[in-house]
Amino acid sequence: MRWVLVDEVCGNGDGNDDVQPLYAPMFRDGAVRGNQLFTIDATHLWSLDVSNANAITRSALLTGVGEPLAMATWHDELVLASGREGLVLVNAANPAAPERSRSLELDGIAFDVEVAGDDAFVSLGTGGLADVDLAASSP
Repeated sequence: MRWVLVDEVCGNGDGNDDVQPLYAPMFRDGAVRGNQLFTIDATHLWSLDVSNANAITRSALLTGVGEPLAMATWHDELVLASGREGLVLVNAANPAAPERSRSLELDGIAFDVEVAGDDAFVSLGTGGLADVDLAASSP
């Protein structure tokens, strides 16, 4: 089984860094690890057991992660572009109890993230792009 999350964000192109239009009752991004689908909705991190496609159940719901808009994975951590909160990392080794492990304030609103090796590249809207070393004890 394959899970595909699709998100389309349209704006007026004026460079406004407003995250309010991104609050919608929909999943924004996600990652599959084994039989777990971790997904975000601009307010929470959801851990869903997808081992049975006919009976998907919620394993956990984590709050306090800012405004998670995009997600990537790095080892046992989920890397969240969390809006005004910056970059938030969540230890997902236990899908039934994911926990916020560390975070980093950025010079702009974290809209998107991509991980390559030990680097997280974070889109900051009009604030540019941040390159964050995830291997450091403090990002």
